[in-house]
Amino acid sequence: MFQFGYLFLILFAALPLGRTFFAQSGGSQVAFAHRLYRDLAYIAAAVLGIVCFEMVMTISLQNYWFEELGQRYRYWLALGLSTGIFVAVLFSVGIFIGYNLRTLCRPLPDVPRSAPWFASFIVAAIIALGTTNLWVPLLGFLGATATGTHGSGTRNRILSAAVAGLEYVAADGELRHADRSAPDFDGMAVGLGAFGIVVRVTLDIEPSYLIRQDAYIQLPWDRVLTELDQVLGATYSVSLFTDWSGESLRAAWVKRRVESKEAGAPDEFFGARREPGPVTFIDAPADNLTVLGVVGPWLQGLPHFRADSTPSNGDEIQSEYFVDRRHGAAALEAVRRRSQRITPLLMVSEIRSTAPDELWLSGSYQRETMAIHFTWVNRPDEVDAVLRDVEEALAPFAARPHWGKVSHVTASQVTQHYPRLADARDLFERLDPDGRFSNHRLERLGVRAAR
Repeated sequence: MFQFGYLFLILFAALPLGRTFFAQSGGSQVAFAHRLYRDLAYIAAAVLGIVCFEMVMTISLQNYWFEELGQRYRYWLALGLSTGIFVAVLFSVGIFIGYNLRTLCRPLPDVPRSAPWFASFIVAAIIALGTTNLWVPLLGFLGATATGTHGSGTRNRILSAAVAGLEYVAADGELRHADRSAPDFDGMAVGLGAFGIVVRVTLDIEPSYLIRQDAYIQLPWDRVLTELDQVLGATYSVSLFTDWSGESLRAAWVKRRVESKEAGAPDEFFGARREPGPVTFIDAPADNLTVLGVVGPWLQGLPHFRADSTPSNGDEIQSEYFVDRRHGAAALEAVRRRSQRITPLLMVSEIRSTAPDELWLSGSYQRETMAIHFTWVNRPDEVDAVLRDVEEALAPFAARPHWGKVSHVTASQVTQHYPRLADARDLFERLDPDGRFSNHRLERLGVRAAR
């Protein structure tokens, strides 16, 4: 929004630097170096001012949205942790580097006294930003388990099913622990943040393994609809991508668990041909995606998007629904019949499968599940109207909406589709009787008692 203003400010701060270069003739080299250092400091000050302004704007906006959700305290907790980490690293690293640089520069009288400290704190700030970001993937994982996010594979359960223990800040401010020995732990792994602030998770682990992933394009719809279980269960993980138009899907992304780095892959997958080059599933840079056609560690092959890139497009609306896989083909047909309305507003849809689990608020609770995901363009009013059509199409199949994505689900539908909802609500009320972690949305959906 303010890019032109920022550019003007930086150019204005750079004027002394230009004057220094143009007036370089005459004077000693030491004096020139001092002027150059001074002028670069002006530019650094302008950049620092822009960064501070952006931070203030971002904090104000995020605080507004978290306040709207009734979760402002969580935002300030996260911001406080991030700020604490940044400040601690900034000063400890900055002082350490600055002191040593100053010691090294003492025999050089021409070096400005503040230069070592200036350089050291720039380096320290870069390190501090990187250190602060180290805990963001952890927060992403905590959010993913809390809302029942999943991968793909008919024999793979959702991410939350790997949670063996939780540490959380309870309503009374105490740090508490829960694990599978607790009779109601299955109600906490997908907890929607409704009972406390989860700060640590204990996960099931297994030995590392290799994954080879390949993309197959132009997968015929008729093969998918007639052989759905075979397609989704063909390998360790299968994801189907479509925009619902035409007689074929855009692609199948097939991930095979292999024993050797030399493992190959067939050139055909249920009538689709293997595409060796980069395949773009969404309006995003191709290098956002993990590499196809090679064998690598599971952590590089299972995710669709690289950990150091923007996942998906970034400017989008998402929705997702879980149906019993026995009715998967019929559900897909019902959505396809609405393709003329869906396709113009869609970036891509992804079709995946998961194994059943016993987590009370999981989309895969006690049933073999097929997930139908939609990544929409960011046009809320138009998407809202089409989404009602999609939900109408999926209504006969008892579709459970994803807790963390856009839907029009009502309390009566949640009660109907989640058999253990009442047990989960009783658990949350017992753990948080004053409703400190409740909010309007949780109460509207019947996850927390109305207040």
